[in-house]
Amino acid sequence: MERVEGPTMLDDLGSHPWRVDRHARTLARLHRELHAIAAPEGLAAHPWPGDVVLHLDLHPANVILAPAGPVVIDWTNARRGGAGADLAEVWMIVAALGRDADPSGLADRLREAVVGRVEGRIRARLLAGFLDGDARDQAREALPTSAEVRLRDPHVSPAEAEAIRALVRQETGERLSPVGEVSGRRASSSGPGRRDGRPGRRSRCPCRRR
Repeated sequence: MERVEGPTMLDDLGSHPWRVDRHARTLARLHRELHAIAAPEGLAAHPWPGDVVLHLDLHPANVILAPAGPVVIDWTNARRGGAGADLAEVWMIVAALGRDADPSGLADRLREAVVGRVEGRIRARLLAGFLDGDARDQAREALPTSAEVRLRDPHVSPAEAEAIRALVRQETGERLSPVGEVSGRRASSSGPGRRDGRPGRRSRCPCRRR
């Protein structure tokens, strides 16, 4: 396995917060390029239907800024599905920054370099640049289904779960119950073509192996 050298996008954002717009555009481009790839046979399906490759954890801590260009790491949760699910996943992760017991460690690492009101502005700018064009509409459409999957993750803290429910309520008008039901319907544990019937397991922190 080739070793990739360089800081993560998150590390660079912490050291150079004024680069947030550039990094947001890069993150959006990486998602577009990924979603242009047809999912291979045998890749387990996400409940949000589609036929492209999903990373489902493609946030700034999982992008290495290598000399030859950005490299995406930590493919543990890769699935087949619709692009909106990937976009919604990053939206939920960033929206929940600053909540206690953040499982990705993203908030703590960002806060080390960018604090207080500046942190909130950076978060807002990152999302604004990432969810550009029709990406926001795609993410909003997939948001309730993606939230159901994320809320079944035992590593999601109560505060993060509440932030996710608030985001879904604000963006879609739907209400998620504490057990992951949307508007009175029970969240399905499997989607079209799902092979194992279970959402991908998340690690407590992004993979740092390069």
